[in-house]
Amino acid sequence: MGWSVASFRGRFAPRTEGRTFLALVARRVEAGFLMGRPHFRSRYAVASKSGDELAIRSEDFWTDFNVGLNDVTLRLMRDGVVEYDVRFGRWLRGCLLLCGTIALLLLFAYALPLPAHLSFAAQMRHASPRERGLGNAIFWGSLIWWGLAWPWVLAAFHRRPAEGLLRGILGEVDAAVS
Repeated sequence: MGWSVASFRGRFAPRTEGRTFLALVARRVEAGFLMGRPHFRSRYAVASKSGDELAIRSEDFWTDFNVGLNDVTLRLMRDGVVEYDVRFGRWLRGCLLLCGTIALLLLFAYALPLPAHLSFAAQMRHASPRERGLGNAIFWGSLIWWGLAWPWVLAAFHRRPAEGLLRGILGEVDAAVS
């Protein structure tokens, strides 16, 4: 898996004329992209704008990590359909940092000289070889899963809800004209 897991593409067919629709989306960004009003976890800006293309970018960490619509590009096609290309690499980076921090804390707790009844490492020293092997396998497997694999799984599952949110926003913008 690569960074491509942190992206999706699709098409939206607005009832509103294409260039007008893109201009309305740009106004929605200024008003508050996610909710139509300002919010500290919804700070977006128009990164670039031309007649047939609009690029939107999240502006800070809280917005990057909130929903994951980090970079949104809307392109008007000849048939009037708007194609969108969304990247949420900064959202994935936040997941990697959060999960990596949790893994480091677990590793640190594993190495701490705690009383035997609180320390996994101390319990493993007093366990049978079979229990020790199983316990260590579970610990290290969990560390690898939650610290390294889980963020990529989250990214794969995140695409559909993030796309649903974007389509909902585009639908609200389109419906506001009617």
